[in-house]
Amino acid sequence: MNPILDDDVLCCILEELRAEYAALRNCSLVSRSLNRIATKFLYSKVIWSPRFRPTFSLKDKGLPPPSSMFSSACLPHNAPKVKALEISGCLSPRPPSLNPFPTVLLEAVQSFVNMRFCHLTPTMYHEDLFTNILDVLKSSPYLSHLEVNSSCMDVSRAPILVQITAINVLVLQDPTRAILDALPSWLANLSLTELHLKGNCGSITPGVLKSFVPYLENITAFSHGLSYSLTDEDVFSFLSQLPRLQFLTLQYYLQLRPSPVVPFLSNLRSFTVYYRPVWNRDEADRLGKWIRTVIASSPIDHLALFSDDDFVASNVRFDGIICHLASKHAARLRYLEMQQAFISVDALRLLCKECSVLEELSMAGGKNVLAVFGQCISQMRHLHTAQIEVRNIKHSVSSGFPAVAKDIIIKSSRLRRLNVNGYHLEARWATSAEGSFDLVVEQVPSRTLPWERWEV
Repeated sequence: MNPILDDDVLCCILEELRAEYAALRNCSLVSRSLNRIATKFLYSKVIWSPRFRPTFSLKDKGLPPPSSMFSSACLPHNAPKVKALEISGCLSPRPPSLNPFPTVLLEAVQSFVNMRFCHLTPTMYHEDLFTNILDVLKSSPYLSHLEVNSSCMDVSRAPILVQITAINVLVLQDPTRAILDALPSWLANLSLTELHLKGNCGSITPGVLKSFVPYLENITAFSHGLSYSLTDEDVFSFLSQLPRLQFLTLQYYLQLRPSPVVPFLSNLRSFTVYYRPVWNRDEADRLGKWIRTVIASSPIDHLALFSDDDFVASNVRFDGIICHLASKHAARLRYLEMQQAFISVDALRLLCKECSVLEELSMAGGKNVLAVFGQCISQMRHLHTAQIEVRNIKHSVSSGFPAVAKDIIIKSSRLRRLNVNGYHLEARWATSAEGSFDLVVEQVPSRTLPWERWEV
């Protein structure tokens, strides 16, 4: 069967389906020519992340099912198509003599000759799982992005890990003292553009942080987790010495003593903050002041606030942050993520009026937030994706949210995705039987990626 469309057009179409694994699989079954292109997207990212199982079975060998994406990606004709590999979740803690998965994984990594991204971050594993894998990664010709956790950073494996020198993006989850001691000399052999220190960073002291500075002059993205050993002054002084920094992620914790140092981040475009749930107005104001201090001199276009506990939410207002964004960053702000942050309807009106170039928005509000959002949606001419959590309502009221959300999408000129309290609605243009184009708004289920369905 000869394709109607050439490869360039098919690649553009399949690029839009990159996360639609069922659709990609169906496309790969249409013809040989379409299979050749569809499988490049289908197997570009392979993840094996088994869920935790409270009981232990001696029959369980810890291997992915033969029908899993990981198993099919290991086939000789699919292995060269793998660009990203992630091993996470709860793996078998049994030793290699009783657990064949380390051997299977080693053979898989050796066959993934075009791999560029490698994430080794399991929460349960045997200590020797990645020892041989790290040796293979040292000679991986295209590897540029490496993310690891304690499974690769203990005293035995840290010396092997630091021999991987071809990467330009390094992510360390819960960095250990063993890897921090070796990190300055490792950074000297790397040409990093991104360094991310995530999670528990309690071993990072002011002296350790200063030791990184000479090797991070080309860094454009940096992340730092929680360390009570560091003050805002330590962090702000460090950040001011990164002249090319554009993307920043920090963990906030309350400090009663304000920092005398104000960071000057003239190139910062994106700022992501993780914070513990706030319970009163004073805590919210301190968080807002801290955020304003970081982005005061920055041409920010993306601000994201994530609570450390998604299941705990308070109705303390974050209006101060909205007022600052509306007065200082309205002309550039395009993405605002505040899923757990509660704002008043007055702050929402101000946001819609001033930040007219917003493209994506997520927030929480009171019972009247949808009515006000519907009134102001016409002012937001670029908004295409929104997520709103409505609080302080009776459960029976939420059943009417899909109809209200549909009306909001129809009123808007650009809004195409709207999530209200878990109801996902998407809009698309469709051709009617009469040949006219109509905007169709439908409620769609939340997407579940294939590796999230596997259970050991």
